[in-house]
Amino acid sequence: SHPMVSCTPHIGSATVEAQGRIGEELVEIISKM
Repeated sequence: SHPMVSCTPHIGSATVEAQGRIGEELVEIISKM
């Protein structure tokens, strides 16, 4: 841990739109199996 470094989680996939796209991609991946 460094006193001049601050780490935060990435929240880019936290939007409703992003969650919808993730769901669609999962369906596509599972369908190909």
